[in-house]
Amino acid sequence: MINKFILFGGSGFLGQSFTSYLKSKNFDYIKIGSLDINLLLNDNKKQIHELTKYENATYVFFSALTPDKGKDINTFEKNILMAKNFLDNFNYNNLENKQIIYISSDAVYPLSIETISDEILPTPTDLYSAMHLTREIMFKTKFLNNLTIVRPTLIYGFGDTHNSYGPNRFFKQMIADKSIKIFGEGIDMRDHLYISDFCNLIYNFGTKKILGTYNVASGKSISYIELANTFKNLFSNHLSEISKIEVNNKISKRFFDIKNLENKFNFKPSNLENNLQEYFNSLMSD
Repeated sequence: MINKFILFGGSGFLGQSFTSYLKSKNFDYIKIGSLDINLLLNDNKKQIHELTKYENATYVFFSALTPDKGKDINTFEKNILMAKNFLDNFNYNNLENKQIIYISSDAVYPLSIETISDEILPTPTDLYSAMHLTREIMFKTKFLNNLTIVRPTLIYGFGDTHNSYGPNRFFKQMIADKSIKIFGEGIDMRDHLYISDFCNLIYNFGTKKILGTYNVASGKSISYIELANTFKNLFSNHLSEISKIEVNNKISKRFFDIKNLENKFNFKPSNLENNLQEYFNSLMSD
């Protein structure tokens, strides 16, 4: 019997960040990236079976092609195939002693719903969100009593490669052009979760064996113009301009009720300004 995390998809932004977090905790883990096992291929059956034999272990499934790789049917099929190959070859012996954490996305909720709680039913509106809900169902059919589904909101932090609208893109624009570009008046509102908060929550889900489905967010939404002005206040020597891109999109807002996180873990999100400064320092020293 051992106690460790087994990370599938460990070479991506989330997996690498969580690996660093586990190292800081001196916690045992095995990281499997796409170069170790390509879940798009069906020639790794023995390896997957061997790597999922460990009891008293937590298996975290990060593996996914993110929206920047495409939201088309081809990307959808690849993501489903990755989950299928993992589930088909998982070692189900002594399953009661294994916990599985599936990393989903808040994309399963439509933007038409402003306030998201754990009681809100998912309603996918595109192939990316439909993929995550489909994979959630696939995992539920295999792991009835030992599954944790985590639906994170937008995550930001050093090491991000997705250029998502928000802190990650703002830093790239600021460093490249001393400018930040916002859509419209920047009054759309989003929740942005710092990568260290995400890692801390996943660690707690695993070490405390918390099961069920949870939305993971900071609980503090901010408009993009507020976020851009925060950048301006913090990095005035590096930011000369906040420019606007004309759009005709309907204004959207998203808020998260995180009472369940607060109750389960006494979760308190870290400070936005401190996080942005830490992120910036990491970028400058890289």
